[in-house]
Amino acid sequence: MAAGSDFDGLLPTTEVVFGDSLEAFPEDIQGGEIDLGLQDPVFVRSVELVLGGQSAWTVHKRDKDGKELLILCGTDETDFLTTEQDSFIMTAKQKLIVRTTGASGSMLCRVHVQSPV
Repeated sequence: MAAGSDFDGLLPTTEVVFGDSLEAFPEDIQGGEIDLGLQDPVFVRSVELVLGGQSAWTVHKRDKDGKELLILCGTDETDFLTTEQDSFIMTAKQKLIVRTTGASGSMLCRVHVQSPV
């Protein structure tokens, strides 16, 4: 996310870029919806956040009907990382939604997933 822009839970407007075993979106002024196009369950092994000046942040899991479940939240942290111990499952058609409030610096969100088979 560009400096001064919040993760707003919307799809990024930039085109996805593939490389270095990553699917990434270049810097943007909107974003936070992480749609992996899931057809089968996956383990979310890690969520990495590099934050910037926000007063609050959340990560929700959204199901296909639009209902959201709060997974992670915080306030003014600059960095946040979950480990394998914090893993959770996402099922078909679920998405991750990242939101921040009051961000003043550029931010990054990275999600690591693993197939159960």
